[in-house]
Amino acid sequence: MSRDLKTKLAELYSENAVAKILRTATVLLENNSHGAELATIRDSLEALGRTWSDPLHGQARRHDIHDLGFMIQPHMRARWELYHDTEAFETVKVAAESLLGDSTLPLARSARGTTSTGLRA
Repeated sequence: MSRDLKTKLAELYSENAVAKILRTATVLLENNSHGAELATIRDSLEALGRTWSDPLHGQARRHDIHDLGFMIQPHMRARWELYHDTEAFETVKVAAESLLGDSTLPLARSARGTTSTGLRA
């Protein structure tokens, strides 16, 4: 990978888990003359990603958490954009609807964080 591309990628991504994974993979693939099968590596990474994100499907219907913005949406969006995974797309929609709550009161349908009262919107 050229130095210019590394610089651009460093500017594009902040220090987060995805950037760290890509940086580690880049370093390990540089000057790698073993000719590793790229498809095998991709399959392994995809399987690992699914192992982590598959349980998030079940979290989408919960009303007592607010994982949509920092867990469900980022992972399911990538699955939708990379693999056109319709289950991932539906999970994001269900999580958004669950976040709004199931009440018909307009005030209760506003997005909310967790509260110490234990009350659900």
